[in-house]
Amino acid sequence: MTVTIIGIDPDTTTTGICYVTASAGADGLPLIHSMSMTLARAEGDRAEDRLPLMADAIEAAVAARHADHVVIERQHVRPRDPNPNSLMPVQAVFGAALAAARRCGVHFSRDRGEIHYKRATVDMPIPSEWKGTIPKKKHQPRILQACATYGLAVQEHSYLNVPPSLREHCVDALGMCLWLLRGRRIS
Repeated sequence: MTVTIIGIDPDTTTTGICYVTASAGADGLPLIHSMSMTLARAEGDRAEDRLPLMADAIEAAVAARHADHVVIERQHVRPRDPNPNSLMPVQAVFGAALAAARRCGVHFSRDRGEIHYKRATVDMPIPSEWKGTIPKKKHQPRILQACATYGLAVQEHSYLNVPPSLREHCVDALGMCLWLLRGRRIS
């Protein structure tokens, strides 16, 4: 059975989005058939001005694919965080992404003349759940290397017009998709 996963790494100006299509390989491990990454972007001086624009951009990106699973990174306040309120705008984008996944995550199939509706499952890990405490500079190369395990080479065309300086958002979205494939409710 083939599944489609959308990974979303929310941020107030640049949200990374990754689409992965995979199935179980002969050895039972997931085999990725296709992968592409893109960005949702929003302009504006204040986070509250960018939020509606970001919500629209995320919804358009999610609506473009019918997903079986959506994984969205949510934030969590760390005990020693000097400014926990700085996470609130990012968490607002998380809420917009969750709403988009719920609105657009419904798809249907026809079987013997009947229409069957299915809602995509949504996972919402905090960063430490899907990537541990490894620094981004070490974790991002590991994500790209892990793709080979699933039969995938991340190439320049995988980034769908994403400038190199912004690819870290897409790689995190890809990392969450891989995390989901490694044992989180794929059926």
